[in-house]
Amino acid sequence: MAVSDHPGRRDGSTPNRRHQARTCGKENCRCQRGEKHVSLYVSALVGKTRKMIYVPPDLETQVREWVRAYQEAHECVEKMSGECVKRLQAAKEKRTGRGGQRP
Repeated sequence: MAVSDHPGRRDGSTPNRRHQARTCGKENCRCQRGEKHVSLYVSALVGKTRKMIYVPPDLETQVREWVRAYQEAHECVEKMSGECVKRLQAAKEKRTGRGGQRP
């Protein structure tokens, strides 16, 4: 992934879009003179393995929307998780009267 479009988590769970510039190997192709072919890939963790999946040009818009929707959902889950932690800490403090810390 040359450039990530998502500045968020880097634990491997967030799918990212990446543009990769490559040469094709054809002797007389423009890419041999530095004008490389640019393709879009989605990088995602599948099990314990990072997968780079090529995105055909006709699916780029749709895939960008899928990744954006995933990122928005992930952001909501992170916010909810943070609120749950705050509630747990408040409940422990209320119960023990000392912020949930052990003696």
